[in-house]
Amino acid sequence: MPFQIILEQIIALFLILFFGYFLRSREVITRKGQQFLFDLLIDYILPFLIISAMTVEISPELIENTKILFICWVFVYLALIVSANIFKRFIRADDKKQRTFEFLIIFSNVGYMGLPIIGAVYPETGLFYGSLGMIPFNIVIWTYGIYLLSARKKENSDRLQNIINNGVIALGIGFILFITGINLPGPISEAVDMVGDMTFPLSMLVIGSSLFGINIKRVILKPKLVFLSLLRLLVIPVLLLLALSFLPIPEILVGIIVIQAAMPIAANSVIFAARYQGDYQMASEAVFITTLFGIISIPLIIWLINFI
Repeated sequence: MPFQIILEQIIALFLILFFGYFLRSREVITRKGQQFLFDLLIDYILPFLIISAMTVEISPELIENTKILFICWVFVYLALIVSANIFKRFIRADDKKQRTFEFLIIFSNVGYMGLPIIGAVYPETGLFYGSLGMIPFNIVIWTYGIYLLSARKKENSDRLQNIINNGVIALGIGFILFITGINLPGPISEAVDMVGDMTFPLSMLVIGSSLFGINIKRVILKPKLVFLSLLRLLVIPVLLLLALSFLPIPEILVGIIVIQAAMPIAANSVIFAARYQGDYQMASEAVFITTLFGIISIPLIIWLINFI
């Protein structure tokens, strides 16, 4: 069990998060500056990460597993969407909080935390399959995710305009590169990767800054967040593991899907919630508490994968 790798990733995440909290407390990041970082990330930095994640090479022997993986992710996200719609009814909250709660159940941190852990557990082809898992994640979060967070009082035309965004454009570019096998010129590819890699530290800084003023002890004791953490970190991945184990799917694909589904809530949930009329404070608290509890839950899920 690569507990050291897992622990290092979580510690790194928290160090950057707390640094963002420190910068906000010192007014280095102001409220206005925080909004600027939200806009910068979602409009210009995240699209580069999408393109970077989709420029992967597929060898002939991996094509069949790739097809199986995409089919599995389609059904996984359909199941998550249905489940989230059911589970949100168990909490008493206003529409804004319920929409955010539903969003947080669906999207886990498949990239920043998921990929390094998958690489440690499956060092040969794990990162390849894990990177492919970011494609359906990005498709769903940039379309249904934005639609879900957008306020219901808005006109449908306004909500549809939200879906036509830089992220969807980046998905189109990335998908063309993916299916054609076209490689970007060296300097351009390197630039795309470098800008995309900025997503993770900037996201953590913004999350940390948005936590300023939050009572950490109260966050840990909030029933809604504890319920959300149990669903996101234990209930969903365990049920998914049991369901996939009965299907004729390669073990490595089962393990990778379950590990990515067992990750804490996606770090960029805060950015999406802030931008598209969700409850970004609730999202910040949820990212914090699920990442904290992930120290225990992630090794447990990996042990269950190996046991089953």
